[in-house]
Amino acid sequence: MIQIVIDPQYEGPTILEWGTSSRNVEDEFVEVSWGNTKQEIVQLEHLSDCNFRLFVHDADAQERAAASLDDGIQLDCVIMATAKQALNARKSYDWRNFSDGKPISLTRSILTKMSADALRNGKESVLTQFAGDFASETGINPIDADVLLRLQVQSSNR
Repeated sequence: MIQIVIDPQYEGPTILEWGTSSRNVEDEFVEVSWGNTKQEIVQLEHLSDCNFRLFVHDADAQERAAASLDDGIQLDCVIMATAKQALNARKSYDWRNFSDGKPISLTRSILTKMSADALRNGKESVLTQFAGDFASETGINPIDADVLLRLQVQSSNR
């Protein structure tokens, strides 16, 4: 499992500095600073049996890391909260600006996680009706989530 955490103050070792010699089986997570270089990605792939907590400096770095690593990412709670607000808060609908410049794989992951969380909590969410379409490579572009949700809500209010 890989977690990507935003912490501009973190000054721990990189995954290359950490190396396999520092490995301790009792560690639940190996915590390293992440620069998203090719060498770091290769090292991470060689250590696929470890759980990593990758520390990055800002949201842009987190998004680049998520796009590069693609699988097994746990999305940061700050990103998820911002995404939910951008998609759901009537006073601040801002999904398009939130999505702008982010990799489609990241927005797809966010929408899928929101849908899954709603289902796990036993809630009927309009978003879950579109989750399959967003998750598909040839489906609906995740950037259009806000439009589809508003259309669905308006049609159900009639």
